[in-house]
Amino acid sequence: MAMSAAIFIFTGSYFMVIVLGILFGFGFGAYTSVDWALATDVLPPTNSYAKDMGICNMASVLPQIIAPVVAGPILDYFNMFRSNFGYSSVFATVVIYFILGTVLLRFVRKVR
Repeated sequence: MAMSAAIFIFTGSYFMVIVLGILFGFGFGAYTSVDWALATDVLPPTNSYAKDMGICNMASVLPQIIAPVVAGPILDYFNMFRSNFGYSSVFATVVIYFILGTVLLRFVRKVR
């Protein structure tokens, strides 16, 4: 997903954007599946399993709510310098977040 988002920064081809969008969608689907599988593996078996899964779901959805609040000002600010430079900046931010998420995920250990 980070690689397809990085290519979004440099491409101006409509066809390439469609192809990258499809690849990004497959990556997001794979990520979502693995995310839920990981969540079920690391949660301790208790009577509060449903509550814990609800909190996990809120943690997944909250960034989608906050993203427009963060991306909007980035988009506006960098578009002042050059047309469509804001979109490149937003996708660069997305790439940084994906890489940061990948690095931080390495610290998750299975519950014993």
